[in-house]
Amino acid sequence: MLVDPGRTAPIRRKGRPSIPARLLMTEDVGLPTSSIYNYDRCWLLDYGCGRGNDLDYYATQGWHAVGYDPYEKFGHSIMPTGKYDIVVCNYVLNVLPIAERRDVLQRLQQFS
Repeated sequence: MLVDPGRTAPIRRKGRPSIPARLLMTEDVGLPTSSIYNYDRCWLLDYGCGRGNDLDYYATQGWHAVGYDPYEKFGHSIMPTGKYDIVVCNYVLNVLPIAERRDVLQRLQQFS
């Protein structure tokens, strides 16, 4: 089931990363600091990335960021493959019907 994309996308200024994306890239959440960790080799999957606003931000922070969103008009509808160091799923689970949340969480496990 595809969820109406207008229900999931928070209102924010174009080009500005989401609050969860900004928080994720702070040392306070337990990510290793760039001085001791080689970000050039780290991959991040943004599952449910929408139009991809956060992807650019993750890249500016040194991550190889890949996005996926089932809504084709957003331009990220090809299901990724492989393993990722971090998988984020912001503003997705909260709008899915309860019965579908487990399916999405199980799908996310294949990427970690």
